[in-house]
Amino acid sequence: MRQEQEKQQLGIVLKGGTRIWNGPGHEYKQVGKLEQGAKIEVYDKYVEHAGRAWHRIGHSLWINGGFSDTGLTWQELAIQDEELKALEEEEEQVKRGVKMRVVSRMIDRDIPVHEGPGFDFSGKGSLAPGEIVWTQSGQHDGSIGLWYCIGNDRWVHGKWLAVVVDGDTSEET
Repeated sequence: MRQEQEKQQLGIVLKGGTRIWNGPGHEYKQVGKLEQGAKIEVYDKYVEHAGRAWHRIGHSLWINGGFSDTGLTWQELAIQDEELKALEEEEEQVKRGVKMRVVSRMIDRDIPVHEGPGFDFSGKGSLAPGEIVWTQSGQHDGSIGLWYCIGNDRWVHGKWLAVVVDGDTSEET
């Protein structure tokens, strides 16, 4: 089943290492890869009988359509690019280890600590609002957000932490 497009669409690659093929399918030869955040122009689409969509991004250059977001304007691409840069900066900061302050948006509420990066992990104590912790690493758990490891299988969701700026003495950020 083939779908012709009336005009090209703009898009962005959602997954790093997305493979480029010289035709719309895995039976074709792999000719390269794209990194997450790469901007693409989609000139044509092809949908296999199984429902998988392929996007033509150049002369004999195709990617699996499931790894891209298309139909965007240049302005939307620029916004996504800024959001991606902010996410990369946050992840780089996590890798280095950062001094963080526990922030509670509710008065007199301790913040739960979990045994792993997700709400489905068991509780492992709590932190008081205003407490200072050092993060050791961070990890995304998909749609819920960034979790920070604060030591020995102790994880806190990123929404409860804020970076401590030198000289910052405030209780909440």
